[in-house]
Amino acid sequence: HKDDRISVLVRQLHRDPKVWDRPEDFLPERMLDGGFENLPPNAWKPFGNGQRGCIGRSFAIQESVIVTALILKHFNLEFVDPSYDLRIKQVGTIKPAGFKIRARPRQQVKIPLSISVKKQEETAPVQTQSAETNRFQPLSILFGSNSGSCESFARTLASEAPTHGFNATLATLDSVVGSIPCDRPVIIVTSSYEGEPCNNAKQFVAYLESKPELKINYAVFGAGHHDWVNTYQKIPIYIDETLEKVGGTRIVNRGIGDVAGDFFGAFEAWKENLFQVLCKMNGLQAVISQEKLSIEIVNSTRNLGQITDVGIVTENKLLVEASELGPAKRHIEIELPKGQTYRAGDYLAILPTNPSEVVHQVLKRFKLSTLKRSMLKNIIMQKHRHCIC
Repeated sequence: HKDDRISVLVRQLHRDPKVWDRPEDFLPERMLDGGFENLPPNAWKPFGNGQRGCIGRSFAIQESVIVTALILKHFNLEFVDPSYDLRIKQVGTIKPAGFKIRARPRQQVKIPLSISVKKQEETAPVQTQSAETNRFQPLSILFGSNSGSCESFARTLASEAPTHGFNATLATLDSVVGSIPCDRPVIIVTSSYEGEPCNNAKQFVAYLESKPELKINYAVFGAGHHDWVNTYQKIPIYIDETLEKVGGTRIVNRGIGDVAGDFFGAFEAWKENLFQVLCKMNGLQAVISQEKLSIEIVNSTRNLGQITDVGIVTENKLLVEASELGPAKRHIEIELPKGQTYRAGDYLAILPTNPSEVVHQVLKRFKLSTLKRSMLKNIIMQKHRHCIC
């Protein structure tokens, strides 16, 4: 009946022979290859599960994974008794009875998991090219970015601004400390890293803490990952709310980009709404744009990239297939250049590359040399019409 109460003995639930093969054996590999995803509903009810479950369970699991990784990084482990058979004792929690291991420190072992890059130089304000800039309204686009996603979004806004009647400038947040333009709309794209600002936004956030008077029209788009529950969107929220408190006027609601969701779709929807509102606010002329491409040959053979060394993927195997319960999970091992080390909490940025055969086809088609740097430019030819917004 609807209001009846049911008590389930979890210990017996997890030992149902109709569901579990070898139910009394400790077999962590049950989780591999979609094993848990294919179980009957509610066949697995771990501690802290359900509507009234422990909110710290996922953090406890994450801590266990980190601790295990650190132990295996620094120690070789072996049984004190090689013939040990698993026996369970339970005092509050389940433990292996009489189980002992011997840990021997590993000698001079480094596990590099990060790529060496040169420090990103401060980006000075850059004005986007426009055919008739004197007819356009000024627009300031500021970004805070470590891995490049927010900078990419900011550059997209700047490149599309002329098609909406704006002449945009692009800069990092730190570069405008004390000189935020008040005569134009200010668009900010930034993220958080464990609740802290990006490397090129720290001075800006500190500047806002002094509560300067800023009579500006502004909009904020924030990027983040919802798994970081306590710090998700912390810096974008702080910037958005603080600018309003110190006298700013919000143009549109703060945009929210979740890397674990439709990250780019959220940005596109926010961007479209932003330009529509800006058009209405300023009574601008919209622009019909026609794009033309040009190629500039730069006679230089020096290495212009910031990445001086690259890592090598030595192993990449699928652990769990993608399903409606979540994305695929993979085990990936990366060998990085000599001298690179990893510390818990470091970030690993993965930069995609085009297949070499595709690159060579393009070079051959346009008769370009691999020894010269080629720059592809997007030229926007503009025609004006009255904005219907």
